[in-house]
Amino acid sequence: MLEVLKIQSATYRITDDCVGCGLCRKRCPWDAIIGGKNEQHIIEPMVCQHCSTCWQICPKRAVEDAEGFRREGKARGKAPRSRIEGDACAGCQNCYLACEQRAIVFRPGFPTGRSEVNVDRCNGCGACHALCPSSCIEFGFDNVEEQ
Repeated sequence: MLEVLKIQSATYRITDDCVGCGLCRKRCPWDAIIGGKNEQHIIEPMVCQHCSTCWQICPKRAVEDAEGFRREGKARGKAPRSRIEGDACAGCQNCYLACEQRAIVFRPGFPTGRSEVNVDRCNGCGACHALCPSSCIEFGFDNVEEQ
């Protein structure tokens, strides 16, 4: 069990290319990144929920994933968001119960209800996506413009 935790905690790493701009720290939905202005930042592995926000938005591409890959192309200025494919939603409410931001709205109906995401409240943590048994929740940068 300890080995699995070590693997999961090392999903993202901030490299020496970090200039300490603070964008990743400000945008991390879990407050898992520490560091002062103009200092190299660090991801706290026991707090990080592996949402990839830091990896996606770093303007210097100073964040590596577990395989050592860095993002290519322009940085994105916003955190990833969730979107529910309504027809596939089974109405189990796992996403509703998992969302600490109260961004999931459950709409009762027949024969089952369905969940919807309030994108203004969604912080991009991915908890709903991780717990969806019908895999109807997409997690990413859908309809988000690049900077």
